[in-house]
Amino acid sequence: MANVWSCEENEFLLEHVGVLKVETIAKKLNRPVGGVLKQMRLLNISITRKQTGLLTMGELAKLLGVDRKTVENWCHNHDLSFTKKKTRQIKTYYFIDSLQFWQWAYEHQERVDFTKIEPNSIPPEPEWVDTLRFKKKKIKGNYYRPWTTKEEELVIQLREKGTNYQEIAKKINRTSMSVEKKYKRLVNETIQNIS
Repeated sequence: MANVWSCEENEFLLEHVGVLKVETIAKKLNRPVGGVLKQMRLLNISITRKQTGLLTMGELAKLLGVDRKTVENWCHNHDLSFTKKKTRQIKTYYFIDSLQFWQWAYEHQERVDFTKIEPNSIPPEPEWVDTLRFKKKKIKGNYYRPWTTKEEELVIQLREKGTNYQEIAKKINRTSMSVEKKYKRLVNETIQNIS
């Protein structure tokens, strides 16, 4: 018959999974490693790295929209704090605390593209991040955004009314040069379709 786990043992397991190695937990509970792993699966806590409350380099990289090697470079060459832990039996992970990341990001704003970070994807997100996200989006500006049919129609209507390119550009959040080029292309297409 299987040895039933007590509430105290389950609480100990829940508190220490991801903090201590599975072998250490097994020793402290005087249970076999296989039994501890089975109980972890039953409690739905078998992915030990997720139980730490920290982010792995890979998880952080995905949330930031950068390569894992970029985060690794920040850790090893630019003082981003990390902890190296073996949370299971063999696999070693590099963990980063979100609070420490935000502190580092504040001090190294030139390294992080805040426009790629989804709001509140790395909690707790400081208030200053939203300001930088918006500010950098405005500065970034030089990216291609496909024209919608409504925008094309609006450009034609406003030009026919005599509105200048700068005013149209402000209304549709584009540069005056792109509005001018688009208008000329649309006029040329119309002329070609007629002939």
